[in-house]
Amino acid sequence: MYWLTKFLILFSTIAVNANCVCNSTIDGSLIYEELACKSVLGSNNCTTSYNCSNLKAPKKGCLFHRTVYKDGQAINDAHPCKICYCNGTNIVCDPPFCWRLGPGPVLPGNCYHVIELNRCCLITRCPPYKHTNICVVNNVPHLEGQSFHPINTCLECVCQAGFDNKLVAPFCRKMRCDVQITYKKEIENSCAPLYDINSNKLCCPRNFVCQSGSKIQNLVRSKKETGTKCKFGSKWFNKNDAFTLVYKNDGKKRTANCVCSLPPFLTCKGKI
Repeated sequence: MYWLTKFLILFSTIAVNANCVCNSTIDGSLIYEELACKSVLGSNNCTTSYNCSNLKAPKKGCLFHRTVYKDGQAINDAHPCKICYCNGTNIVCDPPFCWRLGPGPVLPGNCYHVIELNRCCLITRCPPYKHTNICVVNNVPHLEGQSFHPINTCLECVCQAGFDNKLVAPFCRKMRCDVQITYKKEIENSCAPLYDINSNKLCCPRNFVCQSGSKIQNLVRSKKETGTKCKFGSKWFNKNDAFTLVYKNDGKKRTANCVCSLPPFLTCKGKI
């Protein structure tokens, strides 16, 4: 019960911050944007839930980012380190020829790895440098070609010439969760996205937890009946209903704190 109370306090803080700046993606809305769900606005003109009625698997082909792909067709707009194609009704991905490892350690001789925002392969940059730009974000310096993730955002960025501390393209883009590739069955079965309990932002879920094999404990019902609800397997919850979810992962018993904060999916946080 202690962790549930702590989670509710943390979530309330996130919710207040999100209401101050509408359309923030740190509140768990990033997956809804990928799924092309329609935002439902509340009285404060901020998103209170999403309408995902369009989220229906096609009888033939694969659905990804609002587009239906034919069998054998290459998938566009997936993460740069995924080479994906439609295989029947499932999306299959092969690894690229190289892996995006991030900036990594500085190489000998003052060399370092350089990345591009929409590419996977690393490039090595060594002296002498003709031009070396430095981007300072949240008081942390980054060399040109190094990636960074600004705090309190769901953005991935790369330091480039011309950066003036504006977190916009071509320097930054929203993280790519690709939940329709990794968690297709879980989404179809109304499982709950699981976020890291140690993070103060809800960007890409680290996993999904399903009703099958899990147990609900310490259920706290909202006093107000609402029309918008969260679905978890075959169960429905009113907005602001909260509980502890006990489940197994890798043979170990784990717990997650869940709340119906941004329907129709539950929002769960646990140790990853």
